[in-house]
Amino acid sequence: GLRLEATAFWATLDAAVHASHALWSLFDRVDCILTPMLASAPPRIGAFPFDHGDIDLQIRRMTTFAPLAALANVTGFPALTLPFGADRGGLPLPVQILAPMGGDRLLLELAARLERHGRWRHRFAVAGLSE
Repeated sequence: GLRLEATAFWATLDAAVHASHALWSLFDRVDCILTPMLASAPPRIGAFPFDHGDIDLQIRRMTTFAPLAALANVTGFPALTLPFGADRGGLPLPVQILAPMGGDRLLLELAARLERHGRWRHRFAVAGLSE
């Protein structure tokens, strides 16, 4: 952020406010928003190397891979991500659920309901979790 000019910083904040307003308006018509979390199956470990200082490159990589992931962070709306299905290799495919402002309880209740459907199970036992 230190290298960002004030006008660019202001434009970024302005865009975030507009995104928040648009999302707020959408919740007048829907209870929650369900989106895919990733644009493709999970990448191999090391697909996003951090051995460089190119922040723009890193942001482009992450945005391409998970285009809707930052929506909750930018707008401030509550969101939750959980596995819901698996790719051909058995890796979990996550979904993201966004709720309206103050809709944290609704979000958690919906996530619990989706998890009860059992769309994804650990392939190997995890300490402390029942199979």
